Amino acid sequence: MVASLEGAKVKLNRSTRHIAELSSVARAYLDSRPFGVTQAEEPNGDLVWRVKIHRQVPAEWSAIVGDAVHNMRSALDLVAWQLVEVSGGHPTRDSCFPIDHAPPPAQDQTLRRALAGASPAALRLVRRLKPYASGNPVLGQLHALDITDKHRLVLVVGAAHKYVVMKMSMKVPWRPTPVEFPPLALNPADRQFPLQDGAEIFRVCAAARGSEHTHEHDLVFELAFGDVAEVKGLPLVATLESMHRHVSKIVKIIERLFF
Repeated sequence: MVASLEGAKVKLNRSTRHIAELSSVARAYLDSRPFGVTQAEEPNGDLVWRVKIHRQVPAEWSAIVGDAVHNMRSALDLVAWQLVEVSGGHPTRDSCFPIDHAPPPAQDQTLRRALAGASPAALRLVRRLKPYASGNPVLGQLHALDITDKHRLVLVVGAAHKYVVMKMSMKVPWRPTPVEFPPLALNPADRQFPLQDGAEIFRVCAAARGSEHTHEHDLVFELAFGDVAEVKGLPLVATLESMHRHVSKIVKIIERLFF
């Protein structure tokens, strides 16, 4: 049997389908406006906007995330297996694509054990990828998510405050209609992840509430990863897509050089 990376590509294709499914259901979920905003005036005259959560993120999405992540991780392990075979070695139960938390030199021991039987050129290439958390954060994130899914079964996801679009108008004596200012998008200093029902997300102080000014605010939310430290608060779909591009690039480079 001729060594090839077809198996890794099959895994990546399956991961693509999972990410596409997640993107579709996430878009439909956000379009349903599961988060509302209430506005209230406080005794001191401040205007405060607070989030109202009508519907939580569906728990079953965790399985889709886990499947997407595991297929990407498996693609890399299949690459490692084939690197050993194409070098004339014999893969074992320890053969895998080495991703570690520890940097060199400790990581180098992991690499040699995981790729035992692979050629020196293959070892050099994988070493150059810096497959440890501080050297290659994307691979570190992928590994952390895969480990979490194996042990906890569920990957928690939640919502984060993405940005505020502020629209202002002001009455002026020389025009019959108010002056409209261009919309201004503001990134929050605190994304308040995960958002809790009743959380304050915007405030206009009483001193800034002039009678000649009108404020309108459009609050935008996004879905983000939950309790996995390496990805906590990162955009859910965009992060998975970034991981997929990274793994796909690794597979293409290794295929071009060794297969």
